[in-house]
Amino acid sequence: MGVTRGWRAPLIAVGAATLALAAVIAIFLGELTQNFGLRPVMLWLVTIPYAINAVFWFAFYKTSPRDQERMKQASAAGQAPAS
Repeated sequence: MGVTRGWRAPLIAVGAATLALAAVIAIFLGELTQNFGLRPVMLWLVTIPYAINAVFWFAFYKTSPRDQERMKQASAAGQAPAS
């Protein structure tokens, strides 16, 4: 449980931002598809954001082992890890 505590706040923040963005996009999606067509809108509002998200996840994956080791060491020492 101690290893995951450093991930809670960022995951909640990302989740809240994603939901907020999805709500805003949903409001304007119908008008955008009428003006620009379905394909371009889906490309820019679905495919491109997912590709950007994949880049971020790969970056997090690269740093994850180092972060987990730091959390284990701090947990074993009985202290909170430095931010």
